Amino acid sequence: MKKWIWVMLVVAGSVLVYFLWPNDEKLPALKSIEPFQVETMEGDTYDFNNNKVKIVAFFYTNCPDICPLTFVDLKQLQEQLKEKGTFAEKIEFVTVTLDPEFDTKERLVQYANAFDVDPTGWKVVRTSLEQTDDIATDFQMSFKKEDNFIVHRTTMYLVDADHKIRALYDMADPDEKVDLNQIMMDLTELVE
Repeated sequence: MKKWIWVMLVVAGSVLVYFLWPNDEKLPALKSIEPFQVETMEGDTYDFNNNKVKIVAFFYTNCPDICPLTFVDLKQLQEQLKEKGTFAEKIEFVTVTLDPEFDTKERLVQYANAFDVDPTGWKVVRTSLEQTDDIATDFQMSFKKEDNFIVHRTTMYLVDADHKIRALYDMADPDEKVDLNQIMMDLTELVE
């Protein structure tokens, strides 16, 4: 009988510890990213090491579906963040082209204008193919170019001000939009 009471106390204690133990890290650090410098669509140098929280996505302008749909969703997120007063000040988007040979600065500007990209907080960037590959590898983002089509992983990354990936999100597809509510909650968690 005493053994049964002891087992119940241990189980009850374990349950209480599990549910009541403080867990401050809602968004645990998944991986550290090496800061980098690349060229913006305006021809300026963008430094990733700028103490801002970032949504990072990889794209290319010839993408027929996922990339433009994701840009539409990011535009909505851009507007929501502007309303909160955190866009560009504390939070920015970094979209890196996977096709720097085709995606010239002029082409990137044209593409960004089609989606009302606000360059104060949304950095559309390019660099050499070699550095693009290095950056993508650091994010564990695989891609391969075949003719004019690029097969790439469709993940967006939430990166904190200390260059740590804190969350992963699916990019948009024809059947499902980006989960903007979840991204907003996670961004709020990191900037407050």
